Amino acid sequence: MPSPITADQLSAVKEWLPEDAADNGWDDAEITTRWTGFISTTVRTYWFMRVSNTASYLDLPDPNGTLTITQIYRQAREMLDWWMLMIKTYGATTDPSDYAAKGTRIGKIKNRYPRPHNNFLPVGVDLRSPYDNVAD
Repeated sequence: MPSPITADQLSAVKEWLPEDAADNGWDDAEITTRWTGFISTTVRTYWFMRVSNTASYLDLPDPNGTLTITQIYRQAREMLDWWMLMIKTYGATTDPSDYAAKGTRIGKIKNRYPRPHNNFLPVGVDLRSPYDNVAD
């Protein structure tokens, strides 16, 4: 059984949840009930439940006519996959704000093609312009 959630942890979880999480039933009481002991796993639980709740949506046009309803499921699934990857990569105990601090490493940039060793012009090239001998 995890330790009770603190006010700082509650605000951190709410920071990582989408803005409409409360509309989907994830208010302070639900977050406290679903608290797993770590911020990242609690947020992953939200996305897991969101995927489960939207899996049965039919591909009908949105009332506004812009997006299909199954796009909600697809985006929730992508977020669930992202949180699973972050927890697998960095562990559940890592603060999610540290995920972005893990920078990418850029290696030495190499020239793909060797540079020519000589800059000689081919024999017989005339460097004069056709306009050099124009009579004024």
